[in-house]
Amino acid sequence: MISEDQFDELYVPMIQSADGDMMAPRYGDALAYAQTHGLTEKHIWAITEGDDDGGLYANPGPAMVNVIGYVVTEKAWDTGDEVATYAEPEPDEDDEPESGPSL
Repeated sequence: MISEDQFDELYVPMIQSADGDMMAPRYGDALAYAQTHGLTEKHIWAITEGDDDGGLYANPGPAMVNVIGYVVTEKAWDTGDEVATYAEPEPDEDDEPESGPSL
């Protein structure tokens, strides 16, 4: 799995609206945008929410579960096995170290 920064650098998400949005709500919207720019479905990534951690992940192609939208990138994915962190999960308050007296 690659990081959000690596994903942005390697695949280069495109702005899909005049408002500056990078994410389309539906696959069909992302596909129409890609096609108007001479791109294929291999440029479309499903942005999904992780089950346990609340992080967001970019997965190649359409998805059926936990999808929040679709991103179109300048570079196509290759195998369909690529996965990227799209947004790091927020740390749980329980996971933060307790501060104690300094010695």
